[in-house]
Amino acid sequence: MAAKCSICFFSYGFNGLSEGNYGNDVDSWKKNVSLFLPSRRRLLPVCCKLQRGNLSSYNRRQGKKPPFERIRPSAKLQPNSDDEFDPEHSVPNNGDMEPSVNREKTFEDDVDARGDAEHTDEKNSGTQFASAIETNRDVKHADEQITDSPAQSAVAKASAINGVGAELLSSVQPDDLIGMIKNAERNILLLNQARVHALEDLHKILSEKETLKGEINNLEKRLAEADAQIKFASQEKVHAELLEDQLENLQNELINSGGSGKSELELYENRSKISNEGALLARDGHIHSLSKEVDSLRTENLALKYDIQALKSMLSNLKNTDKRIVTLENESSFLESSMKELESKLSVSQQESSNISTLKTECKDLWAKVENLQLLLDKATKQADQAILVLQQNQDLRKKVDKLEESLEAATIFKASSEKTQQYNELMQQKIKLLEERLQKSDEEIYSYVQLYQESIKEFRDTLNSLKEESKKRALDEPVDDMPWEFWSCLLLTIDGWVLENKILNSEAVPLREMVWKRDRRICDAYVICKEKTEDEVISTFLQLISSQAR
Repeated sequence: MAAKCSICFFSYGFNGLSEGNYGNDVDSWKKNVSLFLPSRRRLLPVCCKLQRGNLSSYNRRQGKKPPFERIRPSAKLQPNSDDEFDPEHSVPNNGDMEPSVNREKTFEDDVDARGDAEHTDEKNSGTQFASAIETNRDVKHADEQITDSPAQSAVAKASAINGVGAELLSSVQPDDLIGMIKNAERNILLLNQARVHALEDLHKILSEKETLKGEINNLEKRLAEADAQIKFASQEKVHAELLEDQLENLQNELINSGGSGKSELELYENRSKISNEGALLARDGHIHSLSKEVDSLRTENLALKYDIQALKSMLSNLKNTDKRIVTLENESSFLESSMKELESKLSVSQQESSNISTLKTECKDLWAKVENLQLLLDKATKQADQAILVLQQNQDLRKKVDKLEESLEAATIFKASSEKTQQYNELMQQKIKLLEERLQKSDEEIYSYVQLYQESIKEFRDTLNSLKEESKKRALDEPVDDMPWEFWSCLLLTIDGWVLENKILNSEAVPLREMVWKRDRRICDAYVICKEKTEDEVISTFLQLISSQAR
């Protein structure tokens, strides 16, 4: 992700050169010539992006530097020429800055979409931003030292800084820089205006789309309500048809109630006959028991006959006894009466057996009739089932016809609404096409402005790089005047000690002495860097300086 920040372009003129810092312990010894930025009232805010890696590296470098004394809020830095710089035209007011900040926030998404093509420019801008902040801090530190130091040192340093600044101004034309900055400002304003117009068009399109979605949702709700009403009406129709069918069935049953009375009588007669047959069967069982008793009586009669014969024989033998004869006559009369009763019972049983045979024939006829009636009932039930199925099919067909009619009505309504929506969609598509064409034109204009802006930035960077290279070369070639003579005498003594100890040759010591007498910055920096190292490492670094100088 890229973090938003504001980079400050350099305004007209260079305010001077300041002391720089190398890092850790070397910061107090190194001198770095850099460009001075004017005060915050004169900075031109421009929206750009900076990678997190650049910010983190900048923070690390700032963390390594020694803590400078903070500038007081009352302290202000004065530029070289106040007449040539007009703050009213360069810096917007607070009221103008707030909408620009809001526009930057609203344009984040568009800028992120085009961020892939600008990563290389962002990295370079990040490095420039870091270098600009470093130079600004260096200048502030230099001004603090100037204010805190005595008057003589302040005058000497100011004269040196103004001399170097004059040389830099002679090599660079400030009118070109001012023109480039003004062109960049104009391009940025045009880009912001184009983006604002494009965003307004997009907001209008989105609002129209939202209204369309709301209308579509309302239409869908109305269609759902119509479908629910149609379903409820179809259910009521089906319920009414069922009630009508039930009424028709009840009327048919009432009409056919006269014919059904006869059938009920026949069923009642059949039931009575079946009950009679059951009674006859019970009687048959009783007759069978009576026949068994008759057989037993017959056997008893035979036995009695035998007894009578024996008695007759006994009477023949006992004619003399009248009493016995009277008794025997009484017994015979009794037996005869019993015989007559038995004969009457036999005649009754014979009549009952004849009646049973007739009842059996009648039962067979009744069973045949019952079977015929069952067949007729089966046929009637089948016909009734078929009639019920036909009625159900008719009801299903009626329901389907009603549903088809309802669907046709809904389809006609939907066709009318769909035609209207199609017309409206066509109008909206035409509007959207016009808006897309406008957006394409605006994007092309924005792209052209961006290309011009990038070209101007590249030219500006080239000039800055050339200025930095020249300043570095001059800084290396200049002697170090701020170091005390004790430092240089210490260097000469160490070199002489190395020669006496035969650690270096006399031929190698001669160029080192010349560099010390010339107060060369390279040998000063090398000595400061190798201050905490061993003596062999210091000698090797000094010999490398000689070898690089020979090359």
